[in-house]
Amino acid sequence: MVRRAFAFSLILFVHTINCKAQTPVIYKVFTPAGDTILIDSMRSVIIDNFFVTGNKKTHEGYILRELSVKKGESFLFKDLRKLLDRDAQKIFNLRIFEESHTNVILKENDLVDIEVKVRERWYLWPIPIFRIADRNFNAWWSTRERDLSRLLYGVTLDHSNIRGRGERLRLTAQFGFTRNFQLFYSKPYIDKERKYGFAALFGFTEFKNLAYQSRNDEFDFLSIDKGLLREAYSAAVAFNYRPNFFTRHGLSLGYLHNNIADTIAVLNPEYLLDGRRKQQAFWVGYSVIYDNRDLVYYPLKGTYFSFVLNRTGMGIYNDVGIWSTEARFTKLFDLGKNFYYASHFQVNASAPFRQPFINQQRMGFFENFVRGYELSVVEGPIWLLNRNTIRKRLFKDAFRIRNFTKMDQFASLPLGLYLGAFIDIGWAEKYPNTDSRFNNTLLLGTGLGLDIVTFYDIVIRLEYSYNLEKETNFFLNVRAAI
Repeated sequence: MVRRAFAFSLILFVHTINCKAQTPVIYKVFTPAGDTILIDSMRSVIIDNFFVTGNKKTHEGYILRELSVKKGESFLFKDLRKLLDRDAQKIFNLRIFEESHTNVILKENDLVDIEVKVRERWYLWPIPIFRIADRNFNAWWSTRERDLSRLLYGVTLDHSNIRGRGERLRLTAQFGFTRNFQLFYSKPYIDKERKYGFAALFGFTEFKNLAYQSRNDEFDFLSIDKGLLREAYSAAVAFNYRPNFFTRHGLSLGYLHNNIADTIAVLNPEYLLDGRRKQQAFWVGYSVIYDNRDLVYYPLKGTYFSFVLNRTGMGIYNDVGIWSTEARFTKLFDLGKNFYYASHFQVNASAPFRQPFINQQRMGFFENFVRGYELSVVEGPIWLLNRNTIRKRLFKDAFRIRNFTKMDQFASLPLGLYLGAFIDIGWAEKYPNTDSRFNNTLLLGTGLGLDIVTFYDIVIRLEYSYNLEKETNFFLNVRAAI
């Protein structure tokens, strides 16, 4: 009798849960006249047509490529709405729109039209170059004593949506601590199905100031008034294949050429190995990326994975021969109540272990470091990194500023504030004939931070950290940590 009562209770419980799951939700939809009406979430609808509004420059086909639904398909409205919300996020992640939304317009006989509504960014930017030459702001501020002679200045002309198809052209002329001239062009799609893309890069750099060796986990620099310490030429082409919405494959081919002054070869014979003054090499690389995150510039939920394999030195020249690989995995969770957690894992490896100083792998650049060790350069043919952050969203809104700008591209100012706590772990193998207190030992840093997120993908991080060396520091960084 007890068993029967228990079984009956279990069946009743499951039935209750199932009924709750099937409880219809009411959504708002548009009519062809522009009015809004209510629709049951369990109602079946059929897609009749698509159209885009707000795209003054961008071609409609480039936007509709991101939709995961097709004409003639039938969906329960709740399922269709979920897919369209995700598609709007994918369109925003093209990074050429300030806003993207999808609307459903209900017509007769359960037919619906899908409207994609976008607000375009400002695409052509003459961007002044005025930044430091060091690997990050904190290294310049603390270890280089805010030396203004290490500034870079110039201009970059950047167009992120040439001809309205997401093509990008970037011209750079940089002077100051390092002279750099660069031309970059990319085209996301070169075929009718919009699966294959292409990119090319040409660059030339001159160095009057050069990091020629590392010591005590920092770089030693040499500066001269006349002549050059290093000249670098580079050229590369890349072919991309996007089989689905979230996966990309890439094949890259390139050439590099470095000339260094006799002084550098004498001060550090291992700069190009064995006292060489010239290095030439062709290289080839393969990459695969799976990116299913909500926002690419400041993700809060989703999954990211990438794998890269490169070979530098193809046998045509014997100046260098290196295999290198990198694997990254990031998982982000929405914990509810405006709390978010993210964990990032990264492995870098290269062989052989004896490599030219110029080609060595290092932690300490961009976001490839254990937070708390921003001031240190940690070199190693193999290194591991794990970064963990839990965030609480304090504020998120968009302020209408059209009355001040009179321009659609700057009609609103989005602002988000996130308070976070982090703990990072790292480890690096030692290169032969090098001496570092941070090799072959655990690196661990923890601390608190405040992230400021605003328009045009700008992220500013203010972080206070503590590491195993019992050092405390306050750091300023740009771009998301994970």
